[in-house]
Amino acid sequence: MKDYMQFDVDGFFRDYKPNKRKLRDLEWDLAQACSQGGMDYAKPKVTGGLPSSQVETAVEKIADIRAKIDDLNEYFARVDKYLNCLDSTEKVVAEYYFIKGFRSHFAVQDIAYKAHISRASVYRTVRRIREKIRRLEK
Repeated sequence: MKDYMQFDVDGFFRDYKPNKRKLRDLEWDLAQACSQGGMDYAKPKVTGGLPSSQVETAVEKIADIRAKIDDLNEYFARVDKYLNCLDSTEKVVAEYYFIKGFRSHFAVQDIAYKAHISRASVYRTVRRIREKIRRLEK
């Protein structure tokens, strides 16, 4: 039972927006690193006459950025997996409550309006979502 309660659903979804920004920034950094003459092994490209030590540094930087992008893509795949296991009302509540962070009294009222349920039902739905995701994380 202890393992079941350890997964922090709120924290997991709280990272969604910052991770979206990180992914966008990393993709931009990757494009910049590839355009500076390093070798991107995903597609062949000429080094542009850089000394080999600079090419090695550029290749290491590209590999590091790609690893970070892969980690973030795994995170977003998990988010999609969790959201796909929810029914339509739960998806609406999860999107607004967890991902967009609508947690104040008035925001919960907005969620209730969008999901066509009562405010009390929003809180019950949030509890049900947490339980479902924790079960999936086991």
